[in-house]
Amino acid sequence: MSIRSITTSALMIALSCVLYVGTTMIPAVGEGLNYISAIPIVYVGVTIGVNMSVLSVLMGSLLVFLLTGNLLWSLEYVFFIGILSISIGYGFKKQWSGNTTIVSAIIFTFVGLLVFTLIAFILLGKNNP
Repeated sequence: MSIRSITTSALMIALSCVLYVGTTMIPAVGEGLNYISAIPIVYVGVTIGVNMSVLSVLMGSLLVFLLTGNLLWSLEYVFFIGILSISIGYGFKKQWSGNTTIVSAIIFTFVGLLVFTLIAFILLGKNNP
């Protein structure tokens, strides 16, 4: 790992986290920024590598937790933004076709959201909203 790759991924983590926290704090802009916040991690996956992309998602989750103080938002960042951006970055890096990349991203994101729902159900209990 070079200093340039670490610096690039740190800047992309910060950009992704600010966009993601903006989705939760600004209700009117929310869902549009949610998908845009995956783009910096995709860039890390394509230019630097998938390993650094995974590390960026984990560090971004920690940063989201530190900014918001909400554990579920940081887990949602990992299971939604993280899995989506890692799968798209991996598809671009391996030069898959567009259809294969999108279908794999949809499948991995759906599985990630199921796991997130299970974890949230365990953490919150069944009677909490």
